[in-house]
Amino acid sequence: MKKRHVLLILLLLLAAAVFWAYARKNEPPKVPFARVKRETLVSTLITNGKVEPLKYASVRVDTAGLVIRLPVKEGQRVAKGALLAELNALGLQAQLTGALARVEQAKADLDNIERGGRKADLAEIEKSLKRAKLDRAADTGKPVWKKPFAIPFAIPFCETVPISGSST
Repeated sequence: MKKRHVLLILLLLLAAAVFWAYARKNEPPKVPFARVKRETLVSTLITNGKVEPLKYASVRVDTAGLVIRLPVKEGQRVAKGALLAELNALGLQAQLTGALARVEQAKADLDNIERGGRKADLAEIEKSLKRAKLDRAADTGKPVWKKPFAIPFAIPFCETVPISGSST
């Protein structure tokens, strides 16, 4: 009878172990919880990999220069057309200054033309006009002067001498 009791106890223990394993498989897993508090994250994970953006955007500059200001922080969202960096391009500043000077000179020339032009230019135009009239009159054979004019000096009496060598 003792053997039977031992065998029965072993069989009950085996049945309890099977029931315990079956019951444990169906219960939800235990998840440890922690109270939330703000602190610095000190754990890091070193790994190999490649980071790619969701959308690529090209950024380029047409001229070389030194970056003097970055108004955007790394990771900050920016709108299309927003200022990303400010360059110090000395060559462009000189070109801008020259272009502004040329604009001002053109404005001054236009203002001068609207007032009638410079006196030196007007005198040059008058002179060219008179010269053209003289050239045209010489080509047509017409007299240049419309009014008669007096010669301011006296012509002395001249004697004509023939080329043959005799004198009269």
